[in-house]
Amino acid sequence: MRRENVARVFVKSVVPVFVVFLAACSINNLAVRAVAGVLAGNGEDNVFETEDDPELVRDALPFALKTYEALLQSDRDNAELALATARAFAGYTFAFVQIPADELPVDAVDRQVAMHARARELFLRARDYALRGLETRRKGFRAALDAQGAEAALKLVRPE
Repeated sequence: MRRENVARVFVKSVVPVFVVFLAACSINNLAVRAVAGVLAGNGEDNVFETEDDPELVRDALPFALKTYEALLQSDRDNAELALATARAFAGYTFAFVQIPADELPVDAVDRQVAMHARARELFLRARDYALRGLETRRKGFRAALDAQGAEAALKLVRPE
């Protein structure tokens, strides 16, 4: 087969498949970004923060937290989603793990210790997502924090 024919066959068969693949990736990224944008909403835009039924929030948040994490796996550099995930984990942990653990009676010390350990792990997860979001927005934030402390890292962010 001549070179011209090979090139023609390549262009006619492989390139369209590649173009369709790229379009599918773009559509997937757009969908992930759209859902992430809704989840990353703050204040009045956030259905969890404006809900007046705390039991509904308590029951729904674990699924939402895993949804946040799944979206972050698809869009690793989405700072807003990472920060929203951090807020969601911290809020869930404080309201539905830490406070209930603190309110347990003295004779439930084993349960309280277990819940405090879980709260610690969830708070650390929230911290890691917050640092991920800050690092995405301000390159070098994490390195400055680890090497020189909070004061040096805060020099990399704006007040807002």
